[in-house]
Amino acid sequence: MTTTYNPQFKRRMTAPERVLLMLPLNVVMVTKIKGEVKVERLAAVLDSLRKRHALLAVRVVIDENDMAWYVTENVPEFTINAIPRQTEDQWLQTVVDESKKSLPIETGPLVRFSLLYS
Repeated sequence: MTTTYNPQFKRRMTAPERVLLMLPLNVVMVTKIKGEVKVERLAAVLDSLRKRHALLAVRVVIDENDMAWYVTENVPEFTINAIPRQTEDQWLQTVVDESKKSLPIETGPLVRFSLLYS
């Protein structure tokens, strides 16, 4: 199966999505990986996901008619915040810290990645 990547994606936001856009809402997901994770390899995997799932590479544009759109044009690459792990429960503080940060909806992407490593 071949996946076609369309870098010029544009979709109007639905009414529920527009409501969620106005809420101070963050979803934080955590996973534990056994073994070594190289930042470069993780970046490559995330880039592959971005090419398969357009909404991982969008920003929000509000047009002159006050309509909100997801667009992929001029969205920066993902960044991975690699943090050396210093304590066993440091991931809890990282979750709290990340949940307090808003996403840059005007520039995108609407997803952020942190990697605690030891």
